[in-house]
Amino acid sequence: MNISVTKENFLDALGIVGSLENRKSPIPFEKCVKITANEDGTVELVVHNIESWARDYITMEYDRVNSPGVVVVPIKELKAIVKSVSKKQEINIYTDKSGSVFISWLGIKQMIEYYNPEEYPIREDVVSESESISIPNLYQMLSKTSFAVSTDLTRGSLDYAFLECTKSSPNLNGYLSLTATNGHILSSFGVDSGKDQSIKLPEGTGDGRNGIFVSRDVINLILKSKKFLADQPCTITYHQNKEKNTNSYMIDYGTLRIVWRVEDLSFPRYQQIIPNPEVSAVINTKKFLNILSYMKNSVDTINWGVELTFVDNAILRVRANNNRQVTVETFIAVSWGGRHGFAVGFNVNYLIDFLNIIETEMFSFGLVSNVSASKIQEIPTNGEKGTMLGIVMPLRLENSGGACVYAKVSKDEEETTTETKEGE
Repeated sequence: MNISVTKENFLDALGIVGSLENRKSPIPFEKCVKITANEDGTVELVVHNIESWARDYITMEYDRVNSPGVVVVPIKELKAIVKSVSKKQEINIYTDKSGSVFISWLGIKQMIEYYNPEEYPIREDVVSESESISIPNLYQMLSKTSFAVSTDLTRGSLDYAFLECTKSSPNLNGYLSLTATNGHILSSFGVDSGKDQSIKLPEGTGDGRNGIFVSRDVINLILKSKKFLADQPCTITYHQNKEKNTNSYMIDYGTLRIVWRVEDLSFPRYQQIIPNPEVSAVINTKKFLNILSYMKNSVDTINWGVELTFVDNAILRVRANNNRQVTVETFIAVSWGGRHGFAVGFNVNYLIDFLNIIETEMFSFGLVSNVSASKIQEIPTNGEKGTMLGIVMPLRLENSGGACVYAKVSKDEEETTTETKEGE
């Protein structure tokens, strides 16, 4: 094999498919890339792990195939060598008669570790008896929910985002929604499919719910890929193997192909825990984000907690205590119809993650109590219901004494307050 490629084109393609590399795996091929130089002049890069694989082609405008062939080399070592080459420099990757792999540029020649291509696992495409569904704005949906996907490999279905039909959902106005949760926060984003008829999705492998599981590896790959556009639809082809209780999915987007497999998973029935708060705070998104970003440098790094206290109907106090027992507080104007003095704690990182994906000027922060889940939603200026839904669990405050304090003022408290005022 002998190919000549430019640094930029090669690194772009390698960076996309290389995101599936499993560096902790004891299997060498899960840390390698398979480079195939085809007779038609295309160069194909393939990377796989135990659950998914990706293939991409290098743009051949400035690249060429001198001699077809196949090599398998470690991704980490290959990236390190290519990155050391100056910009817009042509790189030559080739094999000698013994099968050894070399990389050369500007008269410099360097040998790289290699493996037998014939031993590289063969991954099949999703083709036989398959069905497909068009997903509008998949890139945007993933960018709005990816931060909530669990990073703990032992959490099962929480390592995935779940795409399902939400035509009858009271919280989202889209026909399709993508939801992710790590057990502490939940983010769901809906889009209109542009179709009035019901959307056919594959049956789940666990509890039978219809939907598509998108793994964390696939999410990272798509978000890193410059080929995906936020306003462009893509098609997911899927195939169900009921005998093995597995679903296989495939995305074709330009020259990029992504295939992944899911076995025996069931996504949490999150609709059952969506809170229905009777009181909400309306807060300016940008101002609140600026305050929390500043507070992040002053919070206790053990729990990253900030305390939100509604002083009255128009003032919210934001307070943080750091490890050195230094207290920092500031105030922001809000619209609040609940109990005066109501205080609740949150992980500042979770709040910042939600505020970063909110595109509207104002957002609604629905609160039930200081120990219950809270609801975050956009407030569009056109008056329509937003397509973003967020749920965040609070932190128990030290001064709460373990008691549950509700955000809404009860009728008994209202009567007591009125009697006190009349007595005065």
